[in-house]
Amino acid sequence: MLVVSKNKQFIQEEHKAFTLVELLLVLVIVGIIYSFVGGTIITTKATTPLRLDNLPDVLREVGKQPIQLKIYGSDCDKYLLMSDNENIELKNPIDIPLKDLIFYKFDIYGQLQEFKFLQHREENRVEETCLEFDIFKNGANSSFIVKIEKTNKFYLYKPYFAKPSIFNSLEDAKESLIRRDLNPKSL
Repeated sequence: MLVVSKNKQFIQEEHKAFTLVELLLVLVIVGIIYSFVGGTIITTKATTPLRLDNLPDVLREVGKQPIQLKIYGSDCDKYLLMSDNENIELKNPIDIPLKDLIFYKFDIYGQLQEFKFLQHREENRVEETCLEFDIFKNGANSSFIVKIEKTNKFYLYKPYFAKPSIFNSLEDAKESLIRRDLNPKSL
């Protein structure tokens, strides 16, 4: 900006502003800091091992609901993770003893029964399903009891937003599920 004085001399007024080079330097420094800090936060979240005690929480973080996880194969080494009929890559390692699981669910008569998931069909192959877990559009999730055979621990998956509970006996897990299902205030 030029200012005219009484003597008609031009005096240049100094501006106090950042130059383009200074702004670019600040952006580069912020980008470097973010790559160290922000990258580790995102990576840590994405690599949280998928376990029985955090299964619903990790799946809710993976994608938009509804979400269906199916682990299948003779060695339980294949998986299918879908959200809105689109396949999603699961970046989390799976830390679940899939070969040692027994599943329980209430049948139509109100009796707790052991069950197996339906077989996975793909083209001309049929393979055993080791685990299937759904998070529905309303946020509810699959509800059943899982026993780890070698440790005799029972994981109870309640249908509505509750973290899985761990019990030492099937009867305790069953009683907890019945109390929750029959008490509408707890929903």
